[in-house]
Amino acid sequence: MKKKRFRGIRVGEALIGYGFILPYAIFFGVFMAYALVNGIWTSLQHKTFRTSYFCGLDNYIELFSDSTFILSVLNTLGFVIIIVSLTFIFSIWISSTIFDKSIRYMSFVRAAYYIPNICSMVVMSVVWACLLNTTSGVVPWLLRKMGFGTVNFLGDPNLAFGTVCVAVVFTNLGTAIVLYLAAMMGVSTEMLEAAEIDGATRFQKIRYILLPSVRGTTDYIFVTNVVAVLKIFAIIRLLTAGGPNYRTTTMMYYLYLNAFNYNEMGVASACGVIMFIVAVVISIPRMKKMIQEM
Repeated sequence: MKKKRFRGIRVGEALIGYGFILPYAIFFGVFMAYALVNGIWTSLQHKTFRTSYFCGLDNYIELFSDSTFILSVLNTLGFVIIIVSLTFIFSIWISSTIFDKSIRYMSFVRAAYYIPNICSMVVMSVVWACLLNTTSGVVPWLLRKMGFGTVNFLGDPNLAFGTVCVAVVFTNLGTAIVLYLAAMMGVSTEMLEAAEIDGATRFQKIRYILLPSVRGTTDYIFVTNVVAVLKIFAIIRLLTAGGPNYRTTTMMYYLYLNAFNYNEMGVASACGVIMFIVAVVISIPRMKKMIQEM
């Protein structure tokens, strides 16, 4: 009798648990799993707003024979490498500089860098566009006053790519700083004090104590930043529109052009599938490492 009652309690607890995850399961099934399957199926069709028929791998063949798509892939990989690297460098440098300072000073710096994250990327893109505008922007005006002449940050093929990288890094840097500060504040102060007594320099404490201690945070920031940069769109659309000469066209922006400008939904879906595969290939090794360390 007790055994049956025990089983009934366990079944009831399981049902309660499934009830809690049911809303997310429905959301995932409708808006993620179905969307993914439908996107894969659409990528195998020649589909416009009026017609649709199965065409196999023709969309993928068309993609890899398009020089603009190849350039968008190279641009996307370039953005991922540069933006993620700069985010790590600046966030680790700033966090390791202030993690042991006073709470007021640390809170001020943390809030100052996190303010851009509160605004949407559209708002921050408009701010950057105003700052870098060739005729009325503050930055070009200062450079003209310093004798550098007129600098077209968004229209020069040699400057546009780097300008977008800088804008994205300093717009999203706050999240990485907040996460690193939280992780570094949890590092044992006894370990840091012992290293200082042994004569370790600040750089050695950062390299041999702080960085190994926040490895899990680094993995998380890496995965989230890679996925975020792969999906970068708003700042490209509002600052450069993919130009000049497709120098800042990313895979996401190429997808947008095919879907809404050229009415090629099949090609756009094929591009989205490739983006998904790239994100999975890059993210899985780090995710497995994070799970093993938990």
